[in-house]
Amino acid sequence: MDNCEFPSKKVIEFKPPVYEQRYYFVKNLVNQHGLKKIADLGYGDATLLWMLKYHRCVECLVGVDIAAQPFEWGGGRLSPGVGGFIIPRELDLTITLYRGSVVQKDSRLRGFDLITCIELIEHLDSEDLAKFPEVVFGYFSPGMVVISTPNSEFNPLFPASTFRNPDHRFEWDRKQFQTWALDVGKLYSYSVEFTGVGDPPAGAEHVGYCTQIGVFQKNIAKATGSSISEPEEHVYEVVSILREAATRVRSMRIRMVNSVGVPTVEMVVNELRLLHAHNCPQGWSTSPWGPPGLLPCLSTLQRNIRSPRKLPSRCASDPLL
Repeated sequence: MDNCEFPSKKVIEFKPPVYEQRYYFVKNLVNQHGLKKIADLGYGDATLLWMLKYHRCVECLVGVDIAAQPFEWGGGRLSPGVGGFIIPRELDLTITLYRGSVVQKDSRLRGFDLITCIELIEHLDSEDLAKFPEVVFGYFSPGMVVISTPNSEFNPLFPASTFRNPDHRFEWDRKQFQTWALDVGKLYSYSVEFTGVGDPPAGAEHVGYCTQIGVFQKNIAKATGSSISEPEEHVYEVVSILREAATRVRSMRIRMVNSVGVPTVEMVVNELRLLHAHNCPQGWSTSPWGPPGLLPCLSTLQRNIRSPRKLPSRCASDPLL
């Protein structure tokens, strides 16, 4: 393609980063529809599950990954933390991680409100990609499916105009993705809407979003053959199960960090960052952090706990103390 069709290649910076925008897209969809049972296929480092665990409407979260690790991996981000005290749960929550392939049928994933496949399908070889629709749309048959995948039309804007990840088996342009998605929707009786995240720079609007997204919603009328009863199948290996009970605790005194160790203080800081991100549409990396003075106070406490100096009794800048 003629280079004159694109602006000069520069390092493109997305604010917030595109991966955050993808997670916020799902987060907003969950809020909009009040979804209770959500499964993330190819959950990776569990960031999306970590975000969704704080939604009051969510009762069941499931992650499936071929390389699934226990909750302890990555600092135990899915384990109970201070967030449960700051944003009390009104409903019990169960989080389950499975190890297995996304093209294997497991009856425990049937009937979910939403299944997400964030940057997943491009990692499937042709044989697995052919199996994917029957497993996800035909067998699991959730109310909604969100699939995101790179938009190859955007790639010439990057310094290296090749696949974005060496593990990608393919990267589709918008026509290819939409043709595939519409065919899948027609076969399994899902309507599809297309959108994306990661706006192109000025002068390159014609290439579309960096990440293209298809939102599939199951029609009332089921596709032929999709209602056939099949035997229960439990092929996934359970890696971890976490249950959090509903709580009526309404507040937490940040002063508690004066009497705890470094891991707990770091947990407070990290979870408060997440809770701010939970309600912040701009993204957790680029938006102002509040309430005013809270982050500097927690950072000071975190530094002081690591040092032999005596902890301050309070931080005057922190309105919560």
